[in-house]
Amino acid sequence: MPVTPAIALPVSMERTRPLPIRWTEDIEHLDGATRGELRIPRCTSCGREFWPAGPVCPFDFSADVDWVTDPVTASSTPGSASTGPTLTATTCPTSSCRSSSPPVRG
Repeated sequence: MPVTPAIALPVSMERTRPLPIRWTEDIEHLDGATRGELRIPRCTSCGREFWPAGPVCPFDFSADVDWVTDPVTASSTPGSASTGPTLTATTCPTSSCRSSSPPVRG
């Protein structure tokens, strides 16, 4: 049985929702998402990937940041389920949070 809202919404509110704000640091990530790709910033100086995206690498503070496509999402079609690698917390400052967090299947 369909549920009807207590307050009738205008038709325009039922079919639309606001788009995310396109910050300069997120444009590459959001554009990749529309193509079904996971785009991740990578420091060209130290070679490490990081998140959240930013204008400098949080590891060596280099401004030489490039974007890479996650190989699992690059090989799958948008909307399809794929089994990716097991991801673990690699940027955790202490070993206590690394050992208490279960691995996440990507």
